[in-house]
Amino acid sequence: MKKKLLLIALILISSLALTSCSEKDPLLGKWQEPITGITLKFNDDNTLVIERDGTSFTVDYEKREPNIIAITDTGSVSMPVQSMTYEIVEDQLIVTVDQVDTVFTRTK
Repeated sequence: MKKKLLLIALILISSLALTSCSEKDPLLGKWQEPITGITLKFNDDNTLVIERDGTSFTVDYEKREPNIIAITDTGSVSMPVQSMTYEIVEDQLIVTVDQVDTVFTRTK
């Protein structure tokens, strides 16, 4: 009986460890706004690539609680820090700036 409980405990601990290691930030990846065609690509190195019609630029971003993204200057683009709230619902990213929602759909 003790061996069986030990085996079950080891399986549970192993599955929890594997689950927590493979958990990926749901914000990472590429998102597109269908009307304007603007894409946002959040990278795991805290850079954000914003693209439209073949023109793109990269900025740094920082996630802040609760669900706030702060976009900062990378040196290539001169801009003040911009903050926006976000929510992810299934494959949609809802970004709110000045109480206006913009919905992006995950592409990759």
